[in-house]
Amino acid sequence: MSSSGADDSVGSIIDLIASNFVQACGDYSVFVLICYDHFITFDREVNFFWKGKLTGAGILFFCNRYLGLVNYALQAFSLPSPTLKSCTITSQFITAVSVSIYLPWAVFSALRVYALSRWKSISIAVLLLSFGPILVNTILFFGISDITGAMDPILGCTILERPVNHLQDTLFIVFSRPSLILADCISLAVTMLCTHKTRNIHLAAQHQTLEQVLVRNGTKYFLLMLILNVLHLVFTVAPVEAIRFDQLASEIVTFEEP
Repeated sequence: MSSSGADDSVGSIIDLIASNFVQACGDYSVFVLICYDHFITFDREVNFFWKGKLTGAGILFFCNRYLGLVNYALQAFSLPSPTLKSCTITSQFITAVSVSIYLPWAVFSALRVYALSRWKSISIAVLLLSFGPILVNTILFFGISDITGAMDPILGCTILERPVNHLQDTLFIVFSRPSLILADCISLAVTMLCTHKTRNIHLAAQHQTLEQVLVRNGTKYFLLMLILNVLHLVFTVAPVEAIRFDQLASEIVTFEEP
């Protein structure tokens, strides 16, 4: 092997380790943030959801609350995988969890729209639009990329996927994010429209009403998600300097998913 080839190999290994370190720092940070949120709200969770019969709302709550925790725990602390087969199973399981976290969010958005408007057609539209990332990521990870595991001598069990070029990755983002953007716009519009008549009546109230909470928190949430989805789409289509050397899509999704 020539000196130039050896230098390139060493440089690639250094870049790989550096990129994994940056990604690990992000995963650890998000995991700690989620744990903190669970810690300060755990007493309310026990009071409202643990002391009674388990309902559909409770199941949806637990899925929304703990899928994210499990997802980032798996991202931050990989499961032990001594063999290549177990590594592949672990990699596919981690990927499946990362895709499934969008499911309760989609259901919550649709239920919110229905609770405020009682418009079934609009609620179903929001649900289907919110399913965009689930469908696209399933096709990408389990179809085109064909997720498997690889036993790296330095990093241990790592997720291995068939590489896609920037154009392919951009097309997947373009197909998935606009659906979320449209769903956020609809949810935001329904929130403002359906609470317009009674919103001003409660402004002078001495205590907050449920409607005020829905308007304030819902508006902030869907507006923030709308901005993040737009930024994710823009930074992927017209990428700025990548944080990781193998990065194809933007890192906005790291801040969006938690």
